[in-house]
Amino acid sequence: MPEPSTETWREAHRMIAAYGDDAAVMAAMAADEALDVGNVDDFHAWQRVVKAIESLVAPNDNPSQTAAARIPNRTRQEPNFRDARER
Repeated sequence: MPEPSTETWREAHRMIAAYGDDAAVMAAMAADEALDVGNVDDFHAWQRVVKAIESLVAPNDNPSQTAAARIPNRTRQEPNFRDARER
């Protein structure tokens, strides 16, 4: 994959400003949507945006960690009201 261009970096910064910690996930979703409609060029462009976002927000101690590894488990857990009443 080629290095991100100036336009890619701008989009990465825009996504971070708009979505914060979810920026890479949102860009990856845009890439998936592009692929779903058969737009391979946009898919690759969004992949470069994801790479740029990850390089901007990745912790310095582990730059190889990807956005997918940082996606929280979004399964719904029922609140434990018993613990709340005992406090």
